[in-house]
Amino acid sequence: MTMQVLLYAIALIAGVVSAVIAVFAFLYHKRDFWKITQFEEMREDQKTVEGLKVQVAEKQTEHDRLTGEIADARATLDEAKVCKDYIVQHPTWKADKEALEKGIAETQEKVRKITEELVTSQQRRDELLKEIAAYDGKLNRLKEIQEETEKLQKEKEELEKKVAPLRLEYAELDKKVKELGPVLDKLNSDIGEADKKLADLIGKQRQAEEARAKAESEKQVMENQLKGLRDQCDSAKATLTNLQKLLDDIKKTRQGTVEIEAKAFDGLYKPVFGAGAHVLQRTADAAAQERDALQRLKAHVEERGFVFSERLLYAFHTALKTSDISCLTVMAGVSGTGKSALPKLYAEAMGIHFTLLAVEPRWDSPRDLFGFFNYMENRYEPTSLARALVQFNSHENNAQKQDMSSQMLMVLLDEMNLARIEYYFSEYLSKLELRREEKDNITGPTSEGYRKVSMELFAGRKVNGADEGPIRLFAGSNVLFVGTMNEDETTQSLSDKVIDRANVLHFSRPLTLQNRNEQLGREYVTQAMISREAWESWRHPAADDVEPMAGFAQRLNRLNEILGHIGRPFAHRTYQAMLAYIANYPHDNRREIALADQIAMRVMPKLRGLDLDQHRADLGQIAGHIQNLDPAISRAFGSAMNNKQGFFRWQGIDWDENAG
Repeated sequence: MTMQVLLYAIALIAGVVSAVIAVFAFLYHKRDFWKITQFEEMREDQKTVEGLKVQVAEKQTEHDRLTGEIADARATLDEAKVCKDYIVQHPTWKADKEALEKGIAETQEKVRKITEELVTSQQRRDELLKEIAAYDGKLNRLKEIQEETEKLQKEKEELEKKVAPLRLEYAELDKKVKELGPVLDKLNSDIGEADKKLADLIGKQRQAEEARAKAESEKQVMENQLKGLRDQCDSAKATLTNLQKLLDDIKKTRQGTVEIEAKAFDGLYKPVFGAGAHVLQRTADAAAQERDALQRLKAHVEERGFVFSERLLYAFHTALKTSDISCLTVMAGVSGTGKSALPKLYAEAMGIHFTLLAVEPRWDSPRDLFGFFNYMENRYEPTSLARALVQFNSHENNAQKQDMSSQMLMVLLDEMNLARIEYYFSEYLSKLELRREEKDNITGPTSEGYRKVSMELFAGRKVNGADEGPIRLFAGSNVLFVGTMNEDETTQSLSDKVIDRANVLHFSRPLTLQNRNEQLGREYVTQAMISREAWESWRHPAADDVEPMAGFAQRLNRLNEILGHIGRPFAHRTYQAMLAYIANYPHDNRREIALADQIAMRVMPKLRGLDLDQHRADLGQIAGHIQNLDPAISRAFGSAMNNKQGFFRWQGIDWDENAG
């Protein structure tokens, strides 16, 4: 690098010297040429001045001559006037007088002409003098130029003295440059090769850094996964230990070796809700009572500062009415759309008791829902849900409980998909589904039907020396289960098992944002609770062979044929649930909307993730099937089809869209 820099410096100095020499040579030649030109012009001007001076002298001579002649003429004229006067006085000289007058006239004419020539000559002399003055100024300027030329000549000589050593130095530098030329070419070639190698090394370094960053990221992910697995392992070990202990205790219990005090289950019978509220009983006109209740719901929602469309309120209400076959109503969507508020508002307006369970990510078994037996304390630790189910169980005759079985209860599982629903709720969901089939077999706590649909909490026990049966929890048709779920990367998705047993209301993102004056946190006391009998009087059975249900049954069968081509058909349970929903919709003249709601709740979620290119023809048939059914579902279906991901992405209908 040092040699390269030296060569570059030498070349630069040589260039500068060349430029200076060129400038000096230019100035030298330019000054010489200018000097010669100026001297030639000066000589020509001097010749012109000399010629003018000669002309002035000649004119001056002529002027002097003419002046003399004028003087002579004037003298002759004066003599002639004297003679004229004499002749006048002497008449005898008359002839001479005439001759003399003629001579005088000629002399006067001659004087006039001479005078004119004199004036002309004077003017020309003045002009010549002006020209001489101008040429004198020019000669003075030429003298100044000559002085400047002499000065420049001296500067030129000084510059030549300075340039001479530079020329020698330039010659030396040029010689060195020629000598170092091959070396410079070799260095340039080496530098090019080095640059190429450096670029390759930089590329390899960048690739190595990217690989290292990727490895670090993968390492972090693996470490997180490993930590999660370790946590799960530790949790599993703890659970296994507890289960083993529980199993041992159960074995001991069944063998009659564990003595449990009678008060161990007292907590299970502690009431959740107090009595004393007025109860709305069934009226003769159940339809009118239902309409009044819905109007009360609309007014209550508005009073509390919320905005829910009539269609959404009717959909939620109808989904709850069909809970005997669709035992779970799920509200899914983005956070902040009122999913958790709607169930509470509904319960307040309708006069339904309400309890909320906030699901936690750690939930992994039914005990998180219902509680567990604390063998250390030798007592059962129930949840509020377990206590509420006992309180609303018409088949539970324990004297300690405060019976609310004649009224309605709503259970809200808030953010239910924070944990895997199949872990903590799936078993109980299956039992809830059996209520409809075992309805006639549920005759008491010891009946076979009761055993099938109830949740066993404690297999067996010995109380005060006497063998007791298992502890069971039962939920009748007066218990409504509702769940909310946020759809984001932190939550679990619903399985097909849950979707088939639930009405899923998708809350789409709001198209227009509103500043709502929500008052949900303000304490509200329901004035009157609705009776179980009144509520159940609003339910209607569904029969697919009765008009107009027969038409809806045909349309559902056609839709299921299309779904069969896709590989996502629905079963008899879903078919019956959809017909039940349509039959229980509050407005008979809007059952087309009810059908659209069911397709949105039950069919569309089953299509999530379908490859659009592979199933475009079948999806097109579905689009044609629902095209004239309802604008809201048609629009939502189009949005699910039109996305860049390449798969069917159902996000629910717009419940605020006009359904009328």
